[in-house]
Amino acid sequence: MVGDHVEFRTWPELWLVKHQGRVVYVPGVSPPNSILEDENLKWACIEFRGTKFGPLVHPETGILRGIGFLKRSDDNLRSTPDDFDFPEDEQENEEAQQGVSHQPAKSFSVSFQDPFNRAGGRTFNVRKNMKTILLIILLPMFIGCGLAPAPDPRMSKNVKVSKDESGKTITLHQKIIRPHPSGISAHLPSGTYKHVATGTGYFYFKAPKPIAYLHPQKEKSLSSTGGIAISKTMLQPCYIYMDEDPGTSPGTKMWTWMLGMEFISEEGDVWWKRNY
Repeated sequence: MVGDHVEFRTWPELWLVKHQGRVVYVPGVSPPNSILEDENLKWACIEFRGTKFGPLVHPETGILRGIGFLKRSDDNLRSTPDDFDFPEDEQENEEAQQGVSHQPAKSFSVSFQDPFNRAGGRTFNVRKNMKTILLIILLPMFIGCGLAPAPDPRMSKNVKVSKDESGKTITLHQKIIRPHPSGISAHLPSGTYKHVATGTGYFYFKAPKPIAYLHPQKEKSLSSTGGIAISKTMLQPCYIYMDEDPGTSPGTKMWTWMLGMEFISEEGDVWWKRNY
């Protein structure tokens, strides 16, 4: 409930640090907030040290993963403050200006799970610490091993697929942004991606709304229907794909961006799969 004292860890800090905070927003109890209720998904909000952390409420169980209950409110904080606001990042604002809509979600109650599971969700100030932590850990490895720069993830490769709808789904509980040094970035929307096709070695999951490719020059930005191609064995890189024009390229999809094995490693924290 609002005001509860809780403890948790955050993935941007590699789950190395345990935090304690206060619940300030509970979907279905607090006044609706458009940032925390989106695409049939909902997030609670916890405040700690001036930072807001938004763990996902599991859409089927109503559970907050990785949030440990400590005690009930022991002061006047028992309802969401009237001036409550959850900051929206700049990329989301850009998409909103380009007409990307948000749909309301159904409400349900929230319960807590045991403490030491991983916590995923939307973050604000905490997210800023991730780059520093990863740089400290990984930079010596890169220098010592003399690793070359990562290959350019942008691509344009047509692949043959066959229509194959099933009950398989993947759910992204937060938007995934893949930036490029050129300033271009690919934005995968949160929500449930449905299995719509199968190709050699890959399942194709269609995004719930268009994928945005943002460019520093806004007139060059675009959005397109498509989704994520995931290796059947989970041992090959994943790709963002774009739907091809069925009139000119029947049975074809285009790989546009390599997500790599990083996406596979995020399963269970940033996304999960169902029925396969």
